[in-house]
Amino acid sequence: MDSGQLAVALAAVPAFVLVWAGVEKLRHPFPASLAIVRFGLAKRVRPVVGRVAGATEVAAGALLLARPQSPWAYVPAATLLLVFVLLLARAVGRGERFACACFGAGENDSITPATVLRTAVLLALCLGGLAWVELASLRPPYSVGYVQAVATTCALLASLHLAATMNSTHPFRE
Repeated sequence: MDSGQLAVALAAVPAFVLVWAGVEKLRHPFPASLAIVRFGLAKRVRPVVGRVAGATEVAAGALLLARPQSPWAYVPAATLLLVFVLLLARAVGRGERFACACFGAGENDSITPATVLRTAVLLALCLGGLAWVELASLRPPYSVGYVQAVATTCALLASLHLAATMNSTHPFRE
């Protein structure tokens, strides 16, 4: 297995999981929105919040699938997985018992240390892929992929900021 194939293999698992989980949240946004409220990230259950979470996961996973040899493709996925690990660990540490809807509406099991571990493994795979890409120097500096990754990351961050702003200001409330 050469360096490029190893980078693709390390990126594939978290990328497919993010895309799959995101699609499930897009199909069934209510459980994800409820989990987001229970994690303390929103005050009210709104399906649009679940859809934004799903779209963010799909975008991060798709970028990782599309550009596994670009280190910048790992940044959104790793950031998202790190946030998930921190939120799950906080909930477990507090003894909270609710379904995280990590993989959509079909997951009714409460958050456990195994949930945190599963997400941490995905994060480790993502960071391993990033490290391998960096160590193997698989990309030229400032290539088109770099610009695309930065633009995608900015779009993801802007989307998250917009969702947070809309959640706090309630612009469409009557």
